[in-house]
Amino acid sequence: MNTKTLLTLKIVVVVLVLVGTVFYFSKVSNGPKLTIIETNTPNNTVAEMSVPERMAFNTLLLSETPENLLYNLEYNLDYNLHNERYIHDYMKADFISSALSANLSKGGNHKKVYKKIEQDIITGSENLRYYMISTLGDSATQESLGILLHLVDSDKLDTKVKEDLLGSVQHLSVNRSSGTYPTQLSPQLGKAWKEINIPNSMPVGKILEGKIIDSLVFRKMETYANAITEIGAPDEIQLLLNDIEKSGLGVKFLKEYDPKSFHFMERYFIGDKQYRLLDLDTIKTFSPIRAALILQSMDRLSNPSVVPVLKKYLSDKSMDDLMLYTSINILMGMGQPEATKAVLEWAVSRRDDVNVLLKEVMSGIRDLTSMELAKEYAQGEASKKFKNVKNSIAVKEAYKEWCGDRPGTCK
Repeated sequence: MNTKTLLTLKIVVVVLVLVGTVFYFSKVSNGPKLTIIETNTPNNTVAEMSVPERMAFNTLLLSETPENLLYNLEYNLDYNLHNERYIHDYMKADFISSALSANLSKGGNHKKVYKKIEQDIITGSENLRYYMISTLGDSATQESLGILLHLVDSDKLDTKVKEDLLGSVQHLSVNRSSGTYPTQLSPQLGKAWKEINIPNSMPVGKILEGKIIDSLVFRKMETYANAITEIGAPDEIQLLLNDIEKSGLGVKFLKEYDPKSFHFMERYFIGDKQYRLLDLDTIKTFSPIRAALILQSMDRLSNPSVVPVLKKYLSDKSMDDLMLYTSINILMGMGQPEATKAVLEWAVSRRDDVNVLLKEVMSGIRDLTSMELAKEYAQGEASKKFKNVKNSIAVKEAYKEWCGDRPGTCK
């Protein structure tokens, strides 16, 4: 074999190796093979399936990778739903979106999937955007929340889309199908809350005139406060309590202006003064409004791990103390026996008469375990430990009234 032939063979071998290498790495870079998932029905729709078939289809979807599910969701929304043959099969998109959320919630490295979802929200059709936002809210992952919070502050989307994003933030915080609280999401929400840049000294008058802050800012604050309290992670609840403490609100104000009745986004701060209920001689800066938004959200708090945070405010201070009054009301509204017990132990230790407040807050007990505790403090050994007899009588009367309103509940 001459030198020329050998050189030719070497060149051929090198070319083949290069082609093989390029082919291999192109396969690797493209990731797993993406395929259209069929329903095996005449028109390829879930609507045509029986219930057992839908269950089997759902099982099939859950076995797919997030990459393939996203590919199918995009295909279904960009093609199927714009084709007359498939126009009524939003149900298929619902199934795929649900499976994608479930698989993302399991964790793993899906950066490309999240990046594509974010891009679809920014540039996709209205249908595609709706499903992508819902998918993030249902998945309840840190990556999903990060995208939602980032896009809410983006200048690439209009207010309507940002309202939808905030709706998914709210939904994500209550996504507790496992019966647990997604506390891993709370630090991101706390950071977002702190980054809403409204100085506490901002004159309320300017806010009400709509010259400083638009309504979306209040929607953000309302959503983040609600989400933080739904999750109930101790550090972020403490963050909100600190804002209440710094607000300068008084107990008298809270009794007169019940923060639970405030509906800022619907009735206030939209540039129309005729809806204003707040007295500007009483509230001159933004800080009390921030606190009122937080107080409005506290009805959502139920995570028992936050009880120690609130319990530390239960003191022998005057009942005009803002944090004492606030913490008692929050604890008794949680529907958790640990919270109820904390308040009852506090009532036992008080030397002064707090019977009016006790009757008021005990009327809000809604769980039977808490009422069983109240029975012990009303009729059992614990009833003998009260340092003020009026407080003991108040617990007994509240328990009797609670039972009277629910015949057959108390034994």
